[in-house]
Amino acid sequence: MTTFDHLNKFDKNLKEQYEREISIFESIFQNAMEAIMVTDMDNRIMWINLAFEKLYQYKASEIIGESPQLLQSDYHEQDYHLNIWDAIDKKGQWQGELWNRCKDGSIIPVHQSIVQIAATNHSPAYIVATSFDISDKKDNELKVFQLAYLDATTGLKNKYFIQDKLKYHFCSGIIIIKLQNLRRIDNQYGEFIANQVLKNVIKRLRYAKFHDEIYQYSANRIVIVLKDDSLEKNINLYIDKIEKNTFRSFSL
Repeated sequence: MTTFDHLNKFDKNLKEQYEREISIFESIFQNAMEAIMVTDMDNRIMWINLAFEKLYQYKASEIIGESPQLLQSDYHEQDYHLNIWDAIDKKGQWQGELWNRCKDGSIIPVHQSIVQIAATNHSPAYIVATSFDISDKKDNELKVFQLAYLDATTGLKNKYFIQDKLKYHFCSGIIIIKLQNLRRIDNQYGEFIANQVLKNVIKRLRYAKFHDEIYQYSANRIVIVLKDDSLEKNINLYIDKIEKNTFRSFSL
């Protein structure tokens, strides 16, 4: 066997090994549980895996060559996306939560990681984005929030929320409304009627729109947080408007 034959055999072995490795890597990516998207430096989609098709409802033939902005929703402010790309430019990577748009128009929360892949000359060549659905996590977070911070009867934020809020946020004033007869109504007519009275009071307060935020501090106490500085100077007038628009007789 000549040297030329040995080289040909060596090249053939290298080619087979290369093709085998490519096949393995492609199989790994295609069967990964995370949605994977590869884009070029012109921000065009080059490749997606099966999990991506399932999550975002796009077939490869529909999205390859398109911009990833196809997935961008209006959930985030523009600055949020600018900060993501600033981190990628400076650090070569970013990860965090995003609300992305699917083909059917629905918006889903995902945890996304974005990494720049360099070429052999160390210049950026590709961008790989992996994402997975965190809808269940967000649903659980919402349930925990509702249990901790929302009143079960009115749906208003409760005293624990307002206590946390006032630690870190400025307000120009607070009005506390005590529904003195609510307990008597509860005792005489039952919890259902008392809850209906409470809900009607809340409805009128919301309809009046004289305030910024309403909280359910306790069973018979409602807190109104004022943000408008001008209201502080006319607090008596403000209270008078609340009384006239809210505490009128009503039938259930």
